[in-house]
Amino acid sequence: MPLYSAELFTEFGWFTEKKDSYTFEDYKRNGKFCKSGLAYNNKKDTAKCTTVDEVYQGKGGGPLPVPYMCNPKDPHLKCKLAFTT
Repeated sequence: MPLYSAELFTEFGWFTEKKDSYTFEDYKRNGKFCKSGLAYNNKKDTAKCTTVDEVYQGKGGGPLPVPYMCNPKDPHLKCKLAFTT
């Protein structure tokens, strides 16, 4: 499969070196096959192309306005992503 070519919701084999847990590198590696650059492990050994719909920071707040200005200086408030599934 060519890099950055798969359409949204395309499913393909999920690659990971560790079968018991996934790393950020796994998500980046598998996402390289999707036009969006994002994929997640949606079922056993299967990846699915997705996009980010909204980004949240902290608890109780609504979605951040685009371009998702999370505060990198506050390690307690991490961005949370809402994906298209």
